[in-house]
Amino acid sequence: MFCLRGDRVELSPLSAAGIAERIWWNTGCTEWKRLDDPDYVPVESDPELYREKKIKEIRENGRFRHGIHTALEIYTRAGGHIGFINCYAYPAGSDVRDSAAVGIVIPEEKYRGSGFGREALRLYAEYLSGCGVRELYLLTYAANRAMIMAGVAAGFFIMREYAGRHDGAAAPGGGGYADSRASERVILHRRGEGYADTEKSDDFGL
Repeated sequence: MFCLRGDRVELSPLSAAGIAERIWWNTGCTEWKRLDDPDYVPVESDPELYREKKIKEIRENGRFRHGIHTALEIYTRAGGHIGFINCYAYPAGSDVRDSAAVGIVIPEEKYRGSGFGREALRLYAEYLSGCGVRELYLLTYAANRAMIMAGVAAGFFIMREYAGRHDGAAAPGGGGYADSRASERVILHRRGEGYADTEKSDDFGL
């Protein structure tokens, strides 16, 4: 099985054994979704439908597209399943073989702040660059300092900040968060080399 190994974490495709954690993170442990979107409103999710979706994804190797693993699970070297990481075309309308945004989620707070996310992000960014993706981005909010610091540690640089929700083409000063520094979008960038396609993951149905 494909695996990216670091000193503290391993990244590998989702297996049937990992679906239970994915269901919990998507239906029960949802605090992480507000870190990615302060306006997130909880919606009811059917665990069995989600399970069927993931089983189908595994069976069809649905996260391996055009030679790239577009989503990988994050495990500790001791075998604990602690999160996932993925990529999608960015900006909107771009060719992901040129440009992609990376998303990383460690849902449970007990696994944050220990360097797992930083190493996972570095491993995945290096993997994508090795696949030929030229431009890599991280999109987050100013309040999510852990994500920003993980990005910088993985070789990303803060590109710009602006108020408002990001739509792939927004400009500084747009949107409705001008009075809330914590809700300003932050874009980080890392330049890779080469050329290689992925899809955007389902909105919070990852």
